[in-house]
Amino acid sequence: MNGKEIELKFGVIGVCTNLRKILQSIGKVENEHVDNLTNIYFDTNKRDFYEMQAGLRIRKANEYTEQTLKIRGSNIAGVHVRNEYNVRIDDNAKKPDLSLFPLDAFPDGTDIAQLQKKLRKDCELDFTRHSYDFRYGEALFEVSYDRGGILYEGGKYPINELEVELKEASLSEEELLDAFLNLVKALDEKGVAMTLEPFSKMHKAAVLLRNERNMIRLPDSGPHNVSDFLIGLIIMFEKMIGLLMVKQNPAVLGYISYTLKAINKALKELKRELKMAFPSEQIKPLLKEIKDLRAILMRMYKYMHALEGEFLNVAFAIDEHEIASTVEVLRAKIGKTKLYMLPLRIRVLLNKIAAAYEK
Repeated sequence: MNGKEIELKFGVIGVCTNLRKILQSIGKVENEHVDNLTNIYFDTNKRDFYEMQAGLRIRKANEYTEQTLKIRGSNIAGVHVRNEYNVRIDDNAKKPDLSLFPLDAFPDGTDIAQLQKKLRKDCELDFTRHSYDFRYGEALFEVSYDRGGILYEGGKYPINELEVELKEASLSEEELLDAFLNLVKALDEKGVAMTLEPFSKMHKAAVLLRNERNMIRLPDSGPHNVSDFLIGLIIMFEKMIGLLMVKQNPAVLGYISYTLKAINKALKELKRELKMAFPSEQIKPLLKEIKDLRAILMRMYKYMHALEGEFLNVAFAIDEHEIASTVEVLRAKIGKTKLYMLPLRIRVLLNKIAAAYEK
């Protein structure tokens, strides 16, 4: 019924038509499923679930209907970790039955009966999911390709994304991140065109429905520790990219450009610290990774900086089609430069640096 969901999400450029063949070429496909899914999200007029940072839905699939409660966890380096509660329900159910979830899934003092009375439909997502149980190395993943849309009052927002969820493995956090990164690199080498997609479907729906989530919260503290500062920058970068993709607000580009520049400078400082602490030969692979990451960052910083003016001109013309086209060009550029791997690569790099200091 309940468990911890650990997954990685990426957007897909174009249509991925040969995923099964690609997976078979790099690992073992054990099962394949195709489902037409409808996710109906619920909240109250006072947005109680939004305030709890939780998502409540009914999912209707080909062979089952279930209600799900997802509690917001962490999203670092693109890896989403959160608690999830699933309960099978009658196919004709119109609303989730909150009494079917464990009491400890809700904050202390929650009046579940009152919440139940106030539930209303928020939005609906319809998409087709091609999913594969996929064994890669020492881990079993579920790899899913979702294509469809989020239906809301303002229109329809496209869903075109790849999810990689860990199903079974006895791995440490460091080994898990390595496994995710190796799998992503293998998919990239086989031609799966991916891009950044930091927000979950639920989060994207919330951004589309509620303008409150336009706000960007900047870090409270400065760079007291380079590694922690880098993680903070990556978290901020992912939030801003997600916001830009959904809201298509050109003002966000300036923040993104600054953050890319700050990440680059932080990596430069990390390199300096490493060279002071270790002989160059001992840390050669780490220095090469830093060099490669900084090259990607500088290319994208220059591109983003140049794009700001172009994006503003399009926005002032109030041409929604051109704005959407500009965002799609940016998504493709992120894929082409491999910037979508940046958060995960930096997290893996920091783990390896920490291990070097512990030896």
